[in-house]
Amino acid sequence: MKSFSNPVLKRRVLRSSSVACAVALALATLPRAQAATQGPGSPLGGPITVSAPATNGQGSSSVAMDATGDFVVAWESYDQAGSKSEGDIYAQRYGSDGAPEGSAFLVNTYTSGNQDVPAVAMDATGDFVVAWQSFDQATSTSGDDIYAQRYGSDGVPEGSAFLVNAYTSGEQARPAVAMDAAGDFVVAWQSYGQAGSRSGYDVYAQRYGSDGAPLGSNFLVNTYTIGDQEAPAVAMDAAGDFVVAWQSFDQAGSVSDFDIYAQRYGSDGAPLGSNFLVNAYTSGDQEYPAVAMDATGDFVVAWKSYGQAGSSSEFDIYAQRYGSDGAPLGSNFLVNTYTSGNQEFPAVAMDAAGDFVVAWKGYNSSTTFYGIGIYAQRYAADGAPEGSNFPVPGLTPTDSSVGLAFDATPSVALDAVGDFVIGQDGYYTAYSGTHKYHFADIMAQRYQGESAASPDVAVTGVSSDSTVTPGSPFSVSFEVVNRTPPPFETTDAYLNRFIGAVSYPTITVTLPADALSLPAGGANWNCTGNRTVTLTCTYAGIVGSGQYSPPLMVGLVAPDVPGTIVYGATVPGSSEPPFTGSVAVANPPGGSSGGFGWIELLGLLGFGVLARRHRGDPVRPRE
Repeated sequence: MKSFSNPVLKRRVLRSSSVACAVALALATLPRAQAATQGPGSPLGGPITVSAPATNGQGSSSVAMDATGDFVVAWESYDQAGSKSEGDIYAQRYGSDGAPEGSAFLVNTYTSGNQDVPAVAMDATGDFVVAWQSFDQATSTSGDDIYAQRYGSDGVPEGSAFLVNAYTSGEQARPAVAMDAAGDFVVAWQSYGQAGSRSGYDVYAQRYGSDGAPLGSNFLVNTYTIGDQEAPAVAMDAAGDFVVAWQSFDQAGSVSDFDIYAQRYGSDGAPLGSNFLVNAYTSGDQEYPAVAMDATGDFVVAWKSYGQAGSSSEFDIYAQRYGSDGAPLGSNFLVNTYTSGNQEFPAVAMDAAGDFVVAWKGYNSSTTFYGIGIYAQRYAADGAPEGSNFPVPGLTPTDSSVGLAFDATPSVALDAVGDFVIGQDGYYTAYSGTHKYHFADIMAQRYQGESAASPDVAVTGVSSDSTVTPGSPFSVSFEVVNRTPPPFETTDAYLNRFIGAVSYPTITVTLPADALSLPAGGANWNCTGNRTVTLTCTYAGIVGSGQYSPPLMVGLVAPDVPGTIVYGATVPGSSEPPFTGSVAVANPPGGSSGGFGWIELLGLLGFGVLARRHRGDPVRPRE
């Protein structure tokens, strides 16, 4: 059961955002077409070849997914962009059905030298950002620096590529990026020699608004600055709280090498608590952290640990769950069940309700190519394994030349309800006499999440007035209602983990053409659209079975001519009929205009008078 001691519903009203909450955004819980024999965790189709094999190699892939299952893959391609290029960053968009949307496209515009190690993140509606490291672009002597490029959900660039790090001496490398539901994002990276004379690498980060504007300046994440703090990973919840994890050398004790540390932050960038040690086992190396967060701030950290699982093990994958308040949920746990040889390079992703998937490069003697491949494990939000470790189809090199070498790394992303995609990049090198041949490609495999069941979701509304004076202000309040019955096996009627939960619901409001629309918003509601015809608003959170959302309030001014104005609202994908309402516009003494005016409405939204309901509140009886 989730703890709600740290409420996620931060008041973000009337924000300026690039989020296009289009009518086409279906509820995250809508079923996708599945075969009757498929169940949770089943592959959806076969492996997708994202990039065709190339002689000089494709690698370092990263994948991100929006709330409804559309996804994007970014990777490094060697010597593709032109005669002066070495590595360059390419990306490819896909629909939730796995079909490519458009063609692969070049992300970086600067193509001299090497652009590599991409990281990608996506918001709830498909806007995304790609970050990477670029050699000698910032200055002729800067070495690697971190750049990023924003895109709309249609794949169109928003602005130009921009430099993330302000400090350009030495090396800035290994970017990680995370985005919230509304498009705010944070980039983290490792910077050499910036924190002081005794430091090697340290972890820095920079926050951005959904419009790409920096929020504050670069900031140091780690407080221990002796030696190397490196390999950052970052995750963000729906409202913009985030966590950064990294590996730190010799910090945990005299017998430790690298250990995993993390730091939590609020959506305003303020640290929540202090740096904390994630791994309980501190002998040998604990390296390559990966982190993921659900919509309400619960998170999980995964890493590889040397020699911990037993005498026959080398590296193995461990993980630790945390609540939104940063308190550990249970203990460190072993992810891989096969513990001979190396299991390494973990990747982790979480859905809105806290279900998560861990993927890694593993060795298992049951596989056909020297036992090396990509493996994964699904978990419920309470940390219980769902099924067993499973191999991910994809790269299957078969070259039998002497001296064959193979490597692969995974990436993973989940949508709001647990459908997921696992990407993998890899290369194998065949030696034939004195010649060496490289083969590489980027692959992806889609999987079904928890359930194909659709919740019984609807929208209701109520006007502040039944009759309003011409030219007077009034308001209409809308709510998303999830009428899905709670599970019979629990007395907690508000269990958001239940498969009927609705994530990131959207209300499409139809406005009367002759009524002036005023500001609209509410606790964690984000609105865009044409205010004289339609308004689309997305709630950045979860509406559990048997619950209703916080209210969305829309301010209106009645036309000057008496009559009747009609308004309506729908939730895309709902089986319920659209909501409709009307208000009579009459000259005095035909009615009153006692509803909210736009100044009053702004006061309610801006100063917190508007009542906010949490997911554990009682369900209000309805007629």
